[in-house]
Amino acid sequence: MARLTRNQVLAFTGGRLHESGSGSPQPSLSAHPDVVFQDVSTDTRTIAQGDLFLALRGARFDGHTYLAQALASGATGLVIDEIAASFSLGQGLDLAEAIVVVPDTLKALQDLASGYRLTLPAPVIAITGSVGKTSTRGMVAACLKPTLQVCQTTANNNNEIGLPKTLLAASPKDQAIVLEMGMRGRGEIELLSRIARPDVALITNIGVAHIERLGSQEEIFQAKAEIIAGLAPGARVILNGDDPYLFQFAREICHRYTVSLVFTQQPDTFAGLDGLTVFWPDQLKLMGQQSTYILGTWPDWPDHPVQSRLSVTLPVPGRHMVSNSLFGLAVADCLGLDLATAAAGVAQFENTGNRQRLLTAGPILVMDDSYNASPESMLAALSTLQAISEGRRLVAALGGMLELGDYAAKAHFDVGQAAARHGFSAVLTVGPQADDLLAGFASVPTPGTCTSFTDLPALIQHLLATLQPDDLLLVKGSRGFAMEQVTQAVLDFWSPPTARTGHQPHIDNNQGGFHA
Repeated sequence: MARLTRNQVLAFTGGRLHESGSGSPQPSLSAHPDVVFQDVSTDTRTIAQGDLFLALRGARFDGHTYLAQALASGATGLVIDEIAASFSLGQGLDLAEAIVVVPDTLKALQDLASGYRLTLPAPVIAITGSVGKTSTRGMVAACLKPTLQVCQTTANNNNEIGLPKTLLAASPKDQAIVLEMGMRGRGEIELLSRIARPDVALITNIGVAHIERLGSQEEIFQAKAEIIAGLAPGARVILNGDDPYLFQFAREICHRYTVSLVFTQQPDTFAGLDGLTVFWPDQLKLMGQQSTYILGTWPDWPDHPVQSRLSVTLPVPGRHMVSNSLFGLAVADCLGLDLATAAAGVAQFENTGNRQRLLTAGPILVMDDSYNASPESMLAALSTLQAISEGRRLVAALGGMLELGDYAAKAHFDVGQAAARHGFSAVLTVGPQADDLLAGFASVPTPGTCTSFTDLPALIQHLLATLQPDDLLLVKGSRGFAMEQVTQAVLDFWSPPTARTGHQPHIDNNQGGFHA
């Protein structure tokens, strides 16, 4: 948590002291120079004694209406905006040890986080990309935890509100800070990077999420590449070498930064990769509910031959999860940690929320991936289920993918086509692009069936009537389709509640909104 003095708050935000409600001026800076706030809070429900309450304004809320409540709950300082300061703040606010006035409290939150970050000794690792940020963040944290005390992003705190909150939640005792950075448009990642000033920046991939807003994949790349805006010269950058945008980006920036590339298989040649460090999974095996590989590296570590033949076991399936684990090992390498210890940590990785959770519903194995969906994550999930099927019948309940604009028809067609090619026996789909998915499925000769539904209850009813013992079911779709309801219905139908633990859908709340 951020223990800040009043003088630090004023210096970081550029704010001024406000006269209290009684009309008497606030104490001068020299009157109580040792005033310390124990933490920074934007929510009166979480305030503890001695906190600084920062009043945010939003479309549906205004923290300035809770100033008295914040003080009654234990806050000893307030940060308010000029609009609120121009009106009477009411009785009782003279109890505050400091009322700091700023032009914009959201910017003040960001400035506090930026200033506090400079006081923290821990390296900051920043992660962005179109898909896989949260899983990669989890893999990075798992690699670091055996050696370091880690503070990391929780829930959806990856935007202009959430990231500053995560930084302010860090402690000087933390030894690594792992941050997700999401965005909806240009300039947002740059803002977050300048706040966080990362020591290591990581980009998972360049997909088509938010292409409706940004217009092209090139624009998406440019938005994600803003993550280097807050880097110091020579800082570490880790990129997905399989992604053509990021491979080219690596070659462009390798003279300014120390760059590592992650591949999902050994590159055909290392020509043109001079000055870069390369990681890949050698002897990769995707088996049931786990994945194993030997860590391949280039250049080799001549002084550490054991590290160059390190065996890695992941408790999750999927080639994309292997890639995420390589990102984690690359971060550990950047921080100079022992890779064998990092590999032992990644073996303890656990997915969060509704991200490729493997659940048992009686005789049905369910992959609940209902958290969200993009073309890349849809294709990865279909491929993963085929890889772990071991002869089981494959069934998919798929919602649509949102925010794809003119790319939506092709994206849904490609998903339907992939489902047929991966041998799915039954695909059930719902959403305005269902016909495109059906057309893609029909374009591949297959004995399987693809059926569209007008609403989710109809899909669920048909699914429960047609699922067979030993089926392997994928549930996935954009969050707007609430596909977690399908998972819950299958669990309720096939498995009594007393037989299940820990399988309730996980809902993330973030007053600042979700950014990808």
